[in-house]
Amino acid sequence: HLAISKAQPVTDTVGSGIGVTRTSGTCALGESTRLSDLHVSGFPVSGIQVREGSAPLRIEHVSVFANGQFGVDLRGQHQTVVLDSISGDSNNTALINVDGTGSSYDATVVRISNVKAETNTLYPAPAGPQETVVLLNTLVNARVTVEGVSTTSGGSVPREIVRMKGSRAILTR
Repeated sequence: HLAISKAQPVTDTVGSGIGVTRTSGTCALGESTRLSDLHVSGFPVSGIQVREGSAPLRIEHVSVFANGQFGVDLRGQHQTVVLDSISGDSNNTALINVDGTGSSYDATVVRISNVKAETNTLYPAPAGPQETVVLLNTLVNARVTVEGVSTTSGGSVPREIVRMKGSRAILTR
């Protein structure tokens, strides 16, 4: 396990614990990338943020706590994404954000499973209410499966399990 935590108190307004962005037409993450066995907490933006990632991308056995926006934040073009065994408390906006930015080449297959989410008031800023577990934002033509979400392990329960915002995706639960 690798633990990455922002020193407290957080006064920064930008930055993620792990941030990967494709540059110059090449992918910073290679084919079949897997991020696993991580604990990332307390960053102003996201615990893990991948922009224009690999194909396929697998993130598993990860805990993301008390980040300013999202625990796991995927943006842009991803072909196949598997998120498995993600645990997160008190990320300000949502535990998981999948944002296709409106492209028709969005994450064509997204599978999210075995998720634990709650809000815990014990965390300092930038922790927040984490009212949504999975946010699907501007996905076009994506096939999304969400299964095995637990929100009852303590603390308070998020208000929404899955929220679709500006998306035209096929959702299976």
